Amino acid sequence: MVRWINEGGNAFVIGLGDHVKKGRKNDFLEFLHENDWWHRWFYPTVADGEDQYYRSGQGDWGGAGRKIFDEVDLASRPEVSMRENGAEYYAKITIKGYTVHIIDITYSDTPKDPSVAFREDSRRFMISTLQSMNKTDRDIIIVCAHDRGNWLPVLSQERLKIVLEKAELALSASSHYYTRIVPAGYEYSGALCLNTGSITHASRGSPNGYLEVHVLANPTRIVTEYHNASRDRRILECGQFSYVKEIGGVISQHVCTYVPGFPKIWPLCAQVSAQSVPQGGQTTISVGIGGRKGTPLEPCRVFIDLRPLGGGKAVLFDDGTHGDQVPGDKTYTTLINIPKDAPLGLHTLNVGVREEGYAANITVDLMVLPGKDYPIYLDSMQDGWTVEQLGKAKVTLSKEDPLQGAFCENISIERGGAIRYIYAQGKGMSTKGFASLEFYIRPISLDPTKTLIQLA
Repeated sequence: MVRWINEGGNAFVIGLGDHVKKGRKNDFLEFLHENDWWHRWFYPTVADGEDQYYRSGQGDWGGAGRKIFDEVDLASRPEVSMRENGAEYYAKITIKGYTVHIIDITYSDTPKDPSVAFREDSRRFMISTLQSMNKTDRDIIIVCAHDRGNWLPVLSQERLKIVLEKAELALSASSHYYTRIVPAGYEYSGALCLNTGSITHASRGSPNGYLEVHVLANPTRIVTEYHNASRDRRILECGQFSYVKEIGGVISQHVCTYVPGFPKIWPLCAQVSAQSVPQGGQTTISVGIGGRKGTPLEPCRVFIDLRPLGGGKAVLFDDGTHGDQVPGDKTYTTLINIPKDAPLGLHTLNVGVREEGYAANITVDLMVLPGKDYPIYLDSMQDGWTVEQLGKAKVTLSKEDPLQGAFCENISIERGGAIRYIYAQGKGMSTKGFASLEFYIRPISLDPTKTLIQLA
C-alpha cells in the first residue's frame, strides 16, 4: 500500500480507525514515527481499537484513544482545528487550487446505544461545520467516522439530508469490509457513502485493500477505487470497486464506462402497492423520478423488467392512466398482472429510466405467493422436487390406492437409512401463502413410532 500510494502521488492519507490493537506488536506506530511523509500527512480517526489499546476497554469514548493523534502530532498542524474533547477535529487542506475539508468524528463501538456512542455533541459539531461552509466546485468535503454500524441511518432525516447534499464523501469502516451504502433516494445524487474496507483485516468477502481518491477536472469530479492489495500491481478498478462522483453532481458506478453529465434523470424510489401477490393477482409499481438541476424530466421512458415473473418489459406512465393516480407529478405507475404460472418466492425486479439513450436503474422486491394449494405429487413429482435415498432406504412411486387422486410413495427404510425430499437442488422453497404441503407415503417397512420427520 505504501509503495502504491507513492506511485500514485497521493497528497495525504485518512485513517478510519482500528489502527492499533491491544496485544499486538503494532508495527504501524513505529512506521508512523519513522516515515516523515506519513507522520506529516496521515489523518487518523479514533475508534474502538484505539480506545482499547491505549487503555483497557472499547467503551472509553475518545478518552485514551485520542492518543493516536499524538503519534503524528496532529494538533500542531496549522490546517487542523482540534475540538476541546481532543477526539475529533476539522482539517482544511489546500492542494493545487482545491480545498479538501475533513470532518472527523468519533462513534465508539460500545456502548451499543448510538445516542451514547455517537454523541449529540458530535452530531452538532458535524452539522454546524457543514453549514458554515460556502461550498464551490473547488471544495471537496469528507465526513468520516469508524462507527459500530453505519453512522448515516442513526441521523435524523433533516441532518442526513444536510450531510448527503453538502459532502462529497461520507466514510465509515465498520467491520472492515468494503461496500457502498445507499440512503433511500440517493442512488445517483448526494454524497458517495462508502465503508472503506481494510488493508490487513478485511472481512465479509472483501479483499485486503484501501480506497484511493483521484480529483479530475472538466467537470470537477472525484474517482474512487478500492485497490486489491493482493495484486502485483495497481490497476484501474472497475465495477463495484469504483465510482465517479461529480462535485455537486451525480454518482456513476463503473469508472471504465463513465460519461460526463450522465445520468440526467434517475429513479428516486420504487414501491409496489402490494409486496406479496398470489399467482394470477395484480399489483401496481410506482417510481418517483428526479434529476439534475435544470434538466427537464420529460420526455423520458420508465419501464420495469418482468422477465423474472415470466413476462416482458412493462412501461410506466405519469398521465393518469394504467393505474397512475396524478398526471404530471413525476411519479410513474403501471398496473401489472402476475402470471398464473409465475415462479413462487421473492423476486427482485429491475426498474429503468431511459433518457437520451442512458438508463439509470433501481430495484423493487415482489413476493409471489401460490394462487392455490397443490400437491407435491400428482401423476408425477412436481417440477423442482427430487427425492434422495440415504443408506438402506428404498423409494418407489406407486399407482395403487391413490389418496384423493394423488399418487403415493412406497418407502422401505432399515436401520440407518433415510430419505430426503429436496426442492430446487437444496435452494429451498417458499412456503409463505400455502395452507398446506402434503406428502402421501405408504410404509412397507417403517415403524411410525420410530420415524423422525424434519422440515429444514
